[in-house]
Formats: sequence, C-alpha cells, structure tokens
Amino acid sequence: MKKILMMLCMIILTACTKPTFQGNTYVLTTSPVGLPITLSFSKTENKFSGKAVNQYFGSYTSNGHKITFSQVGSTMMMGEPTQMEAESTYFQELAQVRSFRIADNYLVLILANKKELLFEKK
Repeated sequence: MKKILMMLCMIILTACTKPTFQGNTYVLTTSPVGLPITLSFSKTENKFSGKAVNQYFGSYTSNGHKITFSQVGSTMMMGEPTQMEAESTYFQELAQVRSFRIADNYLVLILANKKELLFEKK
C-alpha cells in the first residue's frame, strides 16, 4: 500500500511539473526572408543564445509566465540587406517580450504589443 501511494504521489508531481524552456533550443517558425533563427536557453543559468545572420547572446529574467530579455549582444558578420534587416527587427522584438507560454513542442514569446513569436523545439 505504501509503495502504491508513493507511486501515485510521483505521478501527480510529474504531471504537475510545469514545462520549461531551459536547456532547450527552438527555431522561429515565422522567420522572415527564409532566415533560420534559433533561440537556445542555458539549462543552469539565465542565459540565452542563438543564430540569425550573426551569433547572438544575452541574459533573461523570468517569473511565472513573465520573461524579459537583456539587450542582445552579437557578432558583427554581414549578410544580405533583407536578412540584416530581419535580424535587426528580431533583436528589437526580443527587447519587447514580456511573457511566454509553452504548448507541446512550441514556445510562444509574447511582446508588449501582444504580437507573438512562435518557436518550435528543435
């Protein structure tokens, strides 16, 4: 009986665990101009990184479903003008992210203006 109760508690705790983005890599599904944009989160620190035209990185803070990203740092490689513009817009949008939600293999970042960036888990 004790073992059954213990197993039930483990199942309930596992089912109640909130999904997390930490330790995962995502790909922006609505990436403009065919530019693959990735976003990765450290498993142990509040750090993020990814690749658009350039490698980029920074830190974030989160509390519940709220999240904010620090200013993005990046390498300085040049790309096609449309890709550079798309990267710049993406970096600006990251600065405007205020919350997130996770559903299945998707991460949705929600900007202050309610625009959503949809990422698929890689």
